[in-house]
Amino acid sequence: MASGKINILFLSAGNAMRSILAEALLNRIASERFRAFSAGSSPLCRVDPQAVALLRTLGYDTKALRSKCWVEFLAPTAPVMDVIVLIGGTMLRTAWPGEPLVLEWHIPTELQPDHILSDQVAHIYGLLEARIAHLASQPLDLFKEASGEESISLVA
Repeated sequence: MASGKINILFLSAGNAMRSILAEALLNRIASERFRAFSAGSSPLCRVDPQAVALLRTLGYDTKALRSKCWVEFLAPTAPVMDVIVLIGGTMLRTAWPGEPLVLEWHIPTELQPDHILSDQVAHIYGLLEARIAHLASQPLDLFKEASGEESISLVA
C-alpha cells in the first residue's frame, strides 16, 4: 500500500471479459481508495468486444483496457498487490510476493467469450457490480489486517 490505496488484481482464465469488467468497475466506483488491475492465467490477448461495447455504453473509457498475463504482475517493477481476486475457478499457481489476501469469486461463464450474448455480459456485469460495491464499502483496515491470510468473508 505504498500509494495509500489498496492494489487489487482480478484474475480470470482469459482476461477477456470478467476480470476486465471487474477492473473497470472498481477503478470507477472507488478509485480514491483502490487501484484495480486484471490479468489471466491463459490470456486471450484481446478484450471481448461485447464487454467493451457495454462499458462504452455505460460511459467508461476503454482505451487502456487490454488482456494481460498474470506474469506481468510478478515483474520487479510491477505494483505490489494487496488483494488478488480469483474469478470463476481460476487457480493461483504461484506464491505471490507480499502475501496478498486471496479471495475467490465464482462468477462462471459456461460459454467461451465468442459465444456469449450481450445480455449475458450485462448479467455478469451486474453480478460483479454488486460484489465490487460490497468490497469497496469495506474499511481499508480490513484489507491491511487480513493480508497474508487464507480468506476473509467479503461476499455480497
